[in-house]
Amino acid sequence: MKLMHAEHVAKQKAKCADCHQPLIHKEGDFIEAARLNCASCHPNHHSLQKTLLVGAAYGEVPETPSLMNPVKTNCLGCHDKSDMYKGEKILRGSAESCAGCHTQDHKKLLADWIKEVQTEVKFARGEMARAEALIVQLKGQLSEEQTTELKQLLEKGSKTLDLVEFGNGVHNKKYSIMLIDEGLNGVYTVLDELEPLAEEADAEKQQ
Repeated sequence: MKLMHAEHVAKQKAKCADCHQPLIHKEGDFIEAARLNCASCHPNHHSLQKTLLVGAAYGEVPETPSLMNPVKTNCLGCHDKSDMYKGEKILRGSAESCAGCHTQDHKKLLADWIKEVQTEVKFARGEMARAEALIVQLKGQLSEEQTTELKQLLEKGSKTLDLVEFGNGVHNKKYSIMLIDEGLNGVYTVLDELEPLAEEADAEKQQ
């Protein structure tokens, strides 16, 4: 709470009513009032990250909130390292903030999570590229309806991977890994349908 006020009130001269509407003096969620009004200054700001943190049910993926939700840790609980990005001051998450609440071992854990998510996303992108290449390769053998259906499956999978990649899956690692698997389901549906056709086409060429 102090960090939120230090950033918005002390540094940016925000007034209470800029974030807290309506003004009600009672106990409640420590940041709910401000969170509901963030969009007034930050339209769609960090929407992908918020989606990952909430961890709502997505396709076959069950509701899986971030581990930070039960302890009400907000963004500034982890993003405490000042940096510059495209000429603007930003706050990056750091391994030091993990160790500040947990143990020194958590510094390595963060790096491991980042590496695991990035590796899984890279693999999934590769599988998607294989599926896209097969659609192009077999264009003459597929009906327009088939092509449209297969492309829609890949587009859905791509959006799911975008959520993890651009929302930074480490915000909710468990949920992100499940989302990657969900995205791959459509990719493998395409591969399962097209790989036999591609093998048949290759066999015919060799005859």
